Amino acid sequence: GLIMFILVMLENFERKVNVGSDARTFRLKVTGIVEDINDYRKVLKRYKIQLINTYVDYDFVENSTRLNLVVLVKESTDFVEVFRHLAKVHPTQSITLANQISI
Repeated sequence: GLIMFILVMLENFERKVNVGSDARTFRLKVTGIVEDINDYRKVLKRYKIQLINTYVDYDFVENSTRLNLVVLVKESTDFVEVFRHLAKVHPTQSITLANQISI
């Protein structure tokens, strides 16, 4: 009883302070001008990835959007699977994983 209670409390605490999570940047180059990122948010939420900030660069000449999604992710995250689902949201030219923000 008491041990289970303590384990549940520790798990709740870990979720709140994001123990074991690292800040990363997912950089996506997408065909077209993307104004709504809600579908990207849904993919991140499905994988329990917390979106901290978003930087957007529109290139109207090339008709493309660069999205920099600053996220908190666990080391155990399967990035290939996450990227596969992110790429399905809009026609995607490239996705890069970065440890720091590069706009």
